[in-house]
Amino acid sequence: MPLQSQTRGYQGRGRFILRPLGGGRPFELGNVTSFTESIEIDRQSRQDYTSAAGGELDVTEQVSSFTFEATCNDITPQNIAAGFLANVDKLGEQAVADEPLQAWSGTRLGFRYLPDPAEAVVVETDEETPVALVEGEDYDRTPHGIRIADNPQNITFSTPDEMLALKVTYQRNPQYLIQALAASQAEYELRWEGLNAVDGGNPMHATYFRVKLSPTSGFQRHGGDDFAELTLSGSVLSDDSRTGVGLSKFMEMAVI
Repeated sequence: MPLQSQTRGYQGRGRFILRPLGGGRPFELGNVTSFTESIEIDRQSRQDYTSAAGGELDVTEQVSSFTFEATCNDITPQNIAAGFLANVDKLGEQAVADEPLQAWSGTRLGFRYLPDPAEAVVVETDEETPVALVEGEDYDRTPHGIRIADNPQNITFSTPDEMLALKVTYQRNPQYLIQALAASQAEYELRWEGLNAVDGGNPMHATYFRVKLSPTSGFQRHGGDDFAELTLSGSVLSDDSRTGVGLSKFMEMAVI
């Protein structure tokens, strides 16, 4: 039996999928808590100067911009990369050898990559004759690297400001590496696979043929009691590949 609408009340739910127009794997924005479209109008009118009451004789209105704003509380590597104009690389497990570190007594030292906590690390002085540091005596492990002891037993800091060059060997945990503000604004096809929550979950969809994302206006990386949100905004642009009488170059919707 064909689907039929039982009400024109509306509460939108669903999934948003971005497909890079330059080629590449589509990805979902995840849990989008809000998606709002805005159309700005350039309005010009011809005023009536023949009477004291005034008024308008003619008016023209043209769309100057078609934009949207999406708020996501799924914070994924792909979402962050999209919002921060970033390149993102998925890295596998790998041994990292002799990564240089600069150490001071009592300081936390982060490795370049997130280490596998189940694998051992080897920490040595970066000298002609290396001195091996001992976990529990000279340093403690952290999720991001190590912390040098205040008074290490196998190395010596003559003063609190003395720096000692170290090298560390460890196993890299699988992870994503995101390089912020290293990519140009990308263009996507944006597809919404929607559901009307008050109409029995009836499906609807919208396709924005060509959108360009703007850098995010901000992201609360730390603190706060609520779940973090990432706001993505973008412009809906004309797609000149869409040809045909009555076809939109911007967006198409299907509604039951």
